[in-house]
Amino acid sequence: MVFTMEYNNMCLVFNSWQVRSGGGMAAACIVTFAIAVAYELVRWGIRATDRRIFKNEHVLKDSKRKDDFLILRAILYAIQVLISFFLMLTIMSYNGYIMISLILGAFVGFYLFCRDGIQGL
Repeated sequence: MVFTMEYNNMCLVFNSWQVRSGGGMAAACIVTFAIAVAYELVRWGIRATDRRIFKNEHVLKDSKRKDDFLILRAILYAIQVLISFFLMLTIMSYNGYIMISLILGAFVGFYLFCRDGIQGL
């Protein structure tokens, strides 16, 4: 594979996801951008769940509620892993437009959802 800025007859992640035009590439870039933003949203959801758990330590004594939190946390983690694998596969297309879209989506997602990490500064 080589780095390219082409969009004709490009396969992205799945055999059924063929990019054959500029419009198709624009749609693929928008989807990649949105998934990168969603990745940061899921990371924010994990941090919010962890904060709820630590704020309500008494909840951890209740076995049923503890299990509910752990199941939610595990589901969010599995979604995070799924999205991260998908984003890795899009990068492995070695297409510059896709890479730029992913980086911009990561930037926007981090800007929107990672403000909670800098409150103490």
